[in-house]
Amino acid sequence: MSADAQSPASLWRARLAAWLEWTSDGARDRRWLRALLTGYAFFVPLWIGGAQFFGYAAAALTAGMLWRRRGRLPWRACATVAVLLWVFFSVAAAVAGPCPNTAVRKLNRLFLLFLLWAPEISVAGRSDRGGVWAARWLGAFVVGATVRGAADIVRILAGARRSGWEPAAVFDLGNMRDPQFYLSAALILIAAGCGIRAAGGARRLAAAAIALVAMVLHFKRGVWLAFAVSASALCLAYRRRVFVVLAAAGLAALALPTVRARLAAAGRDLSERSTRVKLWVRVAPVLIRRHPWGMGRGALRNTDIQNIARIPETKINHLHNNLLQIAVESGWGGAAAWLVWMFAVGADMARNLRRSAAPGPRWIPIALGAVFLGLHLNGLIECNFGDSEIYMWFLLLIGLSNLWRGVAAEGGAAQAPVNA
Repeated sequence: MSADAQSPASLWRARLAAWLEWTSDGARDRRWLRALLTGYAFFVPLWIGGAQFFGYAAAALTAGMLWRRRGRLPWRACATVAVLLWVFFSVAAAVAGPCPNTAVRKLNRLFLLFLLWAPEISVAGRSDRGGVWAARWLGAFVVGATVRGAADIVRILAGARRSGWEPAAVFDLGNMRDPQFYLSAALILIAAGCGIRAAGGARRLAAAAIALVAMVLHFKRGVWLAFAVSASALCLAYRRRVFVVLAAAGLAALALPTVRARLAAAGRDLSERSTRVKLWVRVAPVLIRRHPWGMGRGALRNTDIQNIARIPETKINHLHNNLLQIAVESGWGGAAAWLVWMFAVGADMARNLRRSAAPGPRWIPIALGAVFLGLHLNGLIECNFGDSEIYMWFLLLIGLSNLWRGVAAEGGAAQAPVNA
């Protein structure tokens, strides 16, 4: 009688082999990396200290794993070359710029670029699990953004009540950074589906409501416009029914006097005498002409701006535009490399959408593309790539796009859950 393949001895040998693989250095490192990325995704919208702890730890672990792989670096020729060129021009501008003492100290953020490969490496050899972990990391981000949004709603409403809903005082309660996280969380939830009948639909619907209310209460028109465009594109292409709900919510928001007052001031704030237009038209060209190789990150001061054009803000030290800010910080070469990098990522995300025809969570590449679009639209009037928290969120988005490229190509998308 032949030995039974399911005999106790065979089962124990199989379990032993699985345990040895599970405890091997590579598997252990990947488990640690996935755990670190989960913490990173959760803390990015919630607390910069926690995000930096998990982010730098994940970047260091990724760097070590890449070193051991030697010649097997995940290679995206166009994007990787553009990233390396951007790093080169950024370092050169920091060292040779007018304020090297300031700029060189800020180069540590470049180490986080290892996170571009972290999600892909963390599931190496198990691409069928890539969709699962992409959903978990996006879910961790949404949870963190929801917690921050709920706290913001309480804080802003309490502050507005104390000020008697004076528009100027209410507007000052908001900031430029947090509503971009709420924009991202809302787009992820819309892409995942907020249907009340779906598993976990009530929780997703509540989280989406918190994100949208918190985004409105910050009264940042650039975020509103970016969300309107990216959410409309998402809904009209993939979730038409949600568009009606969002349109109704937008009309309801217009019923708030503070929202109408904020929108009414948009024309004045974009006139030729406004701060932003002066920065774009008068200040940026002069700075780029004076420093064609860049000033280095953090080297631009308010006095540099005031010496070119008088503006009322006495603390502003950026140009309210991603491309112009990067051109001033890293020169023409850095700006060109950054543009190529971003266009390469956008093209990758578009290909990911086309490759996701297999059954599974197609909402993941849809969410990544919508958030990437929304952040860049807001980056036309805000320097969000220069903000540490938004920069870290950008890196995770791009890393997840790299991961999904392999998932879609190998047909692993069908294994991931639908819930975010």
